[in-house]
Amino acid sequence: MYTTTTNNNTMLFSEYYKQWISVYKEGAIRPITMNKYNMAYQWLLKLAPTLCLAML
Repeated sequence: MYTTTTNNNTMLFSEYYKQWISVYKEGAIRPITMNKYNMAYQWLLKLAPTLCLAML
């Protein structure tokens, strides 16, 4: 798994969300629910492609 970091210890929120799905949801939820998480990820990419998180 890789992360996309931008300048000064920030990370794209979409990458954080994708990792969160992978760590906490994969294998623990039904496929239809996983599809909903993935759909939310796709919308996140469209609506906020440059939204960053600061990593302290």
